[in-house]
Order: sequence, then C-alpha cells, then structure tokens
Amino acid sequence: MIFAGVLVRSALPDWPALGSETRMRVIADVELFVRNALALAPFHVWLGSLVLSIAAGLFVTLLSPGLSPAGGSNHRAAALLAVFHRLPGPGGAIVRLYRSLTVLAFYEHSLVVAAMGVEDPSRHHDRFRAERARLLAEKAVS
Repeated sequence: MIFAGVLVRSALPDWPALGSETRMRVIADVELFVRNALALAPFHVWLGSLVLSIAAGLFVTLLSPGLSPAGGSNHRAAALLAVFHRLPGPGGAIVRLYRSLTVLAFYEHSLVVAAMGVEDPSRHHDRFRAERARLLAEKAVS
C-alpha cells in the first residue's frame, strides 16, 4: 500500500515510551504486519483499502507536513486521521482498519510487551496447552 507507513505512524499509540531505535524497529515490524495483512485480503477488500488508503494518506500527508518518519509523537497526524474518520463516506472504515491492525501489531510486539513489563502473551498460550495436556492425561488415566 502506498500510504501504509503514513497511516500506521499516524495510528501508533504513544504508550509505552520506547527508545528511538526500539520504536523505529517496532514501527518497521508493525508496517510489515499491516502491509502483509492487507495483501492477504480478498481482492475487493484489497482494492477498496488501496483506494481509501491513498485518499487518507494524501489527506494526512498534505495537511501534516511535519509528519515524523522516525515515528515520534505524531499528534497532528493522529488528529487529522480522526478528522478523516468523521468525514462522510467510507473514510471511517479505512481508519478503523488501519487503527485496528496497527494497535494489534503494536501491542503484540515482543519489544512493546517487554516495555510494558507484562508477560509475553505467547507464554499464556504455552501454559494453557500444558495445563490442557495435563488435564487430558489425568482424564485418560481415570
């Protein structure tokens, strides 16, 4: 997508605070996730998101000349994205799509999870599988 980077950086949460290098790495991974997710969408969804992301990206880029490519705080770009979301028509759908994919990828990123000081969500899955296997083994024995 042509403006995926602009829209992802506009939708990125500010919290948790990450170092500059770490934030740039996370942004690159989030952008890749969003691009891959949209590339895997059915053609009609992909085409619609392409057209709408061009419109939203142009809107944000032209009205927010100081958009930080390094992914610093982009409050003006985020505000412009919110304005685009409220415009009549399908603009809200593309904003929701980018926000949802961005936030999902951001808060599941291992560096962000570490910065928040919480346990990695993938470990919950491993623990659940181990507990399930234990319960099934107990049931098979009885």
